[in-house]
Amino acid sequence: MNSLFLVFLRHVLLKRNSFWVSSFMGLLWLQAIDMLNQMRRSGIWPNMFTLSSALKACAALELPELGKGLHSLLIKEVIIFDPFVSVGLIDMYCKCNLTKDARLIYDLMPGKDLIALNAMISGYSQNEADDACLDLFVHTFTQGIGFDQTTLLAILNSVAGLQAANVCKQVHALSVKLGFL
Repeated sequence: MNSLFLVFLRHVLLKRNSFWVSSFMGLLWLQAIDMLNQMRRSGIWPNMFTLSSALKACAALELPELGKGLHSLLIKEVIIFDPFVSVGLIDMYCKCNLTKDARLIYDLMPGKDLIALNAMISGYSQNEADDACLDLFVHTFTQGIGFDQTTLLAILNSVAGLQAANVCKQVHALSVKLGFL
């Protein structure tokens, strides 16, 4: 009997996740947030994919209050430090022009990876926080943390904003040396 219930529950979750994919791809952001609320009211806890998608909806709607509410929920459920969710929070805060909040999430992450670094550096770059972008890159570079083409592209964009031709040349040389160009 329990296995039948689990099959049914899995089917319900798959259908709901399918709804999430179609809602987000179709830019039905408000419907997607409403679906998250319905899931919670019916006692179904969303998975990491659903939560990350909800954060994307908050960013797309430029509703940081809604994102902060979701952030509070994630803290209460003690899943705030899941890397997938943390990167979603960083991205959401950056897209809502709240780079200080994004940086707080980044700094508190226990196991920072390249995806988190790129989210933070790209967020700084998109918000024209050029000095902060360059500072984070220099800090991670001196710590021996890896980076990729995405990182360097965001850095070049920020350095161009600083109008620092010397630094642009250094980043370009680094890109060539590492075989990215």
